[in-house]
Amino acid sequence: MTQRARSQPLDTPVPSSTSQPRSVPQKRGRTGLEKCLLTVLLILTIGLLCFLSFLLYQSTNGPERIKTAIPKLGEFSQLTESKAKFLAQNKGLYGYNGRIDHIAATQLPHMKDQTYADYAGSGVYQKRQIEAVMKNLESNLYGNAHSINPSAKNSDRTIQEARNAVLKWFNADPKEYTVIFTPGTTGAIKIVGETFPWSTESTFLYTRSNHNSVLGVREYALDKGATFECIDLDSLKSEFDVRSSQGLPKSGGTDETNHLFAFPAECNYSGEKYPLDLIEKFKNGSLGMKKGKYYVLLDAAAFVPTSKLDLSKYKPDFVTVSFYKMFGYPSGLGALIAKNSAANILHKSFFSGGTVSLSIADDDFIQWMPEMCSRFEDGTLPFLNIAALKYGFDALLSTQSDEWPTNGGDPSWEDVKKTMDGITAHTFALQDYFYRELSSATHENGKPMAEFYGHHDRHNIREQGPILNFNMLDASGKYFGFFEISALAAKKGLNIRTGCSCNPGACYDYLNVPTTLIKDTVAHIHHNSCGERLDIVSGHPIGSIRVSLGYLTTFEDVEKLKTFFIDTLRNKTDQQFLDEQQLQTRMGDDSL
Repeated sequence: MTQRARSQPLDTPVPSSTSQPRSVPQKRGRTGLEKCLLTVLLILTIGLLCFLSFLLYQSTNGPERIKTAIPKLGEFSQLTESKAKFLAQNKGLYGYNGRIDHIAATQLPHMKDQTYADYAGSGVYQKRQIEAVMKNLESNLYGNAHSINPSAKNSDRTIQEARNAVLKWFNADPKEYTVIFTPGTTGAIKIVGETFPWSTESTFLYTRSNHNSVLGVREYALDKGATFECIDLDSLKSEFDVRSSQGLPKSGGTDETNHLFAFPAECNYSGEKYPLDLIEKFKNGSLGMKKGKYYVLLDAAAFVPTSKLDLSKYKPDFVTVSFYKMFGYPSGLGALIAKNSAANILHKSFFSGGTVSLSIADDDFIQWMPEMCSRFEDGTLPFLNIAALKYGFDALLSTQSDEWPTNGGDPSWEDVKKTMDGITAHTFALQDYFYRELSSATHENGKPMAEFYGHHDRHNIREQGPILNFNMLDASGKYFGFFEISALAAKKGLNIRTGCSCNPGACYDYLNVPTTLIKDTVAHIHHNSCGERLDIVSGHPIGSIRVSLGYLTTFEDVEKLKTFFIDTLRNKTDQQFLDEQQLQTRMGDDSL
């Protein structure tokens, strides 16, 4: 076999016995400049590769990851342009000087893919707020404050500090006001209703726009032979004008008769803010048709989460609040802030643990606790929830600070004013934007898409809070049923509320729903238990959609809500929308 010799590489010298070894030239070392340029080139290459990898990741599952990590970023292509326009129009009002974006991105992991717009129902807590609560519980032992051991004393001290913090937050003089802890606003109102010194000559007067909890007080009044009267704000203004210009004598009763007037600082249905000077007008006799003394109950539950309440300027006899509506946590805790002089007239019969210092089992003898607040706080207070209050105040204060504040237990009135004025401005800007956008939206035929209930069209920050109630209208001008809208919104992660928001006076007044229709509807409910749609009765809505905003609401939240209502319902009839939802339900497909 012949084997072919392998050829030598061209650059390999052929060995020769006579040739001299060739000298190989030495490689020249790189200069410092060349090394620097190569390093820069390497860094740029690595950076380019990382960027291309990031773009590839974004095109697959990146958006979902970012939405989870930063739950407040918008998802709409037009968001950047619309937000820039919004910021330009609301400079100095929205966002706490840019802090809202940081808070939303870092402190609301529990929001995830949810859009929350039910702040009138409950506020939202921050992550660091809960972390501060847990750290406190890990570091301190709290016990039943009715004992005298160290853990009990710790609770007792914390409860007293919380009372002081509440008074400071509302600028109330501790010599003039007392904080009585309750399960919430309803519990506080109930205390006033059941212990008020009603007589057969007393009148319970209240504005038409009031929560059911306030309306329930009339049952206590009626049980004691008193009367009740429901009045609207315009009638009160007319009465004041006539009394001021012509004089209007009071009738009925005696100078010793006690009456109770109740009204909300802000309507939880429409967001209308009521004039707080009504308090003084009833106190000085400018208002009130009957002889006797009028005590004033102010329901501030919907007002104080986004507005400051200065009890050194406006001095109702009784103020009711719910702390979870202010900052989300703790729930099941509120307060009756009572004037000491007014609390003294309340007559409480029931006693329990914590309300008396002495009692006898076989004789009708008790000794009430000397502290006014203790007399009305039946049983053991939720001392762990009360210990968490200061961190809720810190959460509100954090809107005005780049660092987590630590003075929630001892806030200055100046800090409170700055904080709440900022929250008022922030939430007003958002509700005004939502109202302008949705109220101006039309179908292709030019017919409006929404009907609002309130004073939003006045664009007045002193008259309108961040609560919007409305119904959607179809392309033919008929009402969409709010039930199906709320069901679809829930599937989309939109947290809204529908119905009358426990405020039948405001709801039926704005909707022009006659009393007879409501009574007939009740009869209908009793006779039909097959899941009837009760949002529309005889072509007329008996409720509406409520969007309520809070101090943690962002522009992206409002933009998503606005887009949902417009894109979902534009150019459709109510029947078309219902057919879509029924088809979607049958197919089990949420993409329609």
